[in-house]
Amino acid sequence: MFKISLPKLQIIPPTIEHIWFILPLAISFIALNMTPLKEGDLWWHIKVGEQAFRTMQVPRFDEFTFTAFQSAYLFSHSWLSDVLLYVIYQVSGLPGLVLCQAIVGTAIIALLLRESVRRGTASSLAVTLVLICWVGYYPYSSTRPQNFSFLFFCIFFLLCRDYLAGKKNRLWLLPVLMIAWVNFHGAWVTGVILLGICLGGALLEDWWSPDLAISPRPLIIWTLVTLLVLPLNPEGLAVYRSLLAAGSNPINQQFVSEWQPLVITNIVSWPFFGLLGLWICGLAYTARRPRIYELLLMLVFAVFALRYLRMPPFFFILAAPIVVETIGNIQWDKLRNRLGNARGSSEDVRSMGVFNGVFLAILLFGMVGSIPWIRLSLSGKSSSSLISPYFPVEVVNKLPYRPERVFSLPEWGGYITWSLHPPTTVFADGRVELLPTEAWDDYLTIATANTGWEELLEQYQVDTLILSKARQGALIAAAQKNGWRNIVEDDVAVILMR
Repeated sequence: MFKISLPKLQIIPPTIEHIWFILPLAISFIALNMTPLKEGDLWWHIKVGEQAFRTMQVPRFDEFTFTAFQSAYLFSHSWLSDVLLYVIYQVSGLPGLVLCQAIVGTAIIALLLRESVRRGTASSLAVTLVLICWVGYYPYSSTRPQNFSFLFFCIFFLLCRDYLAGKKNRLWLLPVLMIAWVNFHGAWVTGVILLGICLGGALLEDWWSPDLAISPRPLIIWTLVTLLVLPLNPEGLAVYRSLLAAGSNPINQQFVSEWQPLVITNIVSWPFFGLLGLWICGLAYTARRPRIYELLLMLVFAVFALRYLRMPPFFFILAAPIVVETIGNIQWDKLRNRLGNARGSSEDVRSMGVFNGVFLAILLFGMVGSIPWIRLSLSGKSSSSLISPYFPVEVVNKLPYRPERVFSLPEWGGYITWSLHPPTTVFADGRVELLPTEAWDDYLTIATANTGWEELLEQYQVDTLILSKARQGALIAAAQKNGWRNIVEDDVAVILMR
């Protein structure tokens, strides 16, 4: 008889390296799965995706507001992400939208962590700094088209960084990704800026020290090809108009928080200033010669982040591997030798392997348990609990009729559109640049119950008010005093009918 000898299955106990690598991924995945849908623009984006999916055409005119009804609007700058969000919602409901933000955010962290540790940096240092970047990125990582831009930007950066480091040349992917990006979200312009800076840095290095520099020729070629594919969207080259409209709108600049400067008193800015300071200090002591393109990227996007509150996530994506490599190359020879000579016994290694295995199992169990469908089934809650309590979910669900014209907070406008359109239209939503300045003046008069507020409501033929108890108390009191009738209310909002 023939004997078949099977190879022995050797189980390698998890090491601290495994824990360090899984930890930020687990934190990101769990936290983003536990984060409710909090972005006001998400809802009208889904509605646009529904229109585009059903008609097989990108909408060109506004149908959601009565103050700008049938006005031209460039929905094309994010039409593909709108369709994707609509399909995700149709297939998997609200849990699918939450899982989407967790997958996209964690994918970015995984890419940054891989890039941070592949250059030989200690895992503990890489994970610590990547986690700081994630803390800064987290407030921005909600389900919305912009979230996809963060992922595209991250991939663009890593492709350029790979080439300029003399690793793999996969620059041919840039134009392929740009064809998608220019249809996903208007922040494709950050990718163009990134390519311009990387190309400028490569040219400077080629001129300054040609013996050490990587040839800029492939980067020149693929940057030009990437620019040539920009018109491959429903608007062609006119897609840039949405950027100009948002960037030059005075209402945006004055009232929208994302267009305001970053200030150190805002807690969201602390990871930014911390990383920037750490990088500057590291430059003074690192043994590694900094690359010109890295210096330019960090400085340019730091300026953008200081100017616009919506820009820090792009800085964090750049900063993660750059700061890790800068700090990792500080000469810590004595400390490294001391740590390297401290070795535990085999018994210690075995016991730590068991501990690591238990800890790893807890992390994986937490990741699985945080998946929205599993979490909802365990808690017995409905899927509407996945929506941020900031929105008037309960009162809108209990509304016994569908109003025609609603006055509410602009941040609620998208949610009301998603819930009640058609036939409901709203005074305003998150598209601040859509409304003329006169309409915003009228909005402020009504919202603060100033002189003439009721005449303006009558002029706009508003039949229903959906008002925030926390922010519109004066208007609620004035409306009730003037005969508006309470239809339904809860702790968040009240609905009044003329």
